[in-house]
Amino acid sequence: MSLEYFLLSKKIYQKILNEINNIISVYDNLLELTDEHRFGIEDEMYNTIDPDNNRDIFIKNKQHILLLRDICDKNIERLCDHDFEKDSIDISPDISKTIEYCTICGYTK
Repeated sequence: MSLEYFLLSKKIYQKILNEINNIISVYDNLLELTDEHRFGIEDEMYNTIDPDNNRDIFIKNKQHILLLRDICDKNIERLCDHDFEKDSIDISPDISKTIEYCTICGYTK
């Protein structure tokens, strides 16, 4: 597969990770609800919903996507003929830092 394929895949995996992190955050908020906030939901029904188990499913999916993104990183590093460029980035209004990055894949030294 080509460098372009792995660069695009990495971007897509990052978008998926962002969404999964948002979903996990929503489940975290749901789990913070106390019994009094369940609005009288029967225990059997609440256990069927099981927000903790649902959250775990997304944690496992996140781990899988992280693995796929790491595979993309390794292939990008292997396939890219790095073209490094120096640039200055602002850390604060008074402080800047010089970095070197690849103009093709974004890898930083």
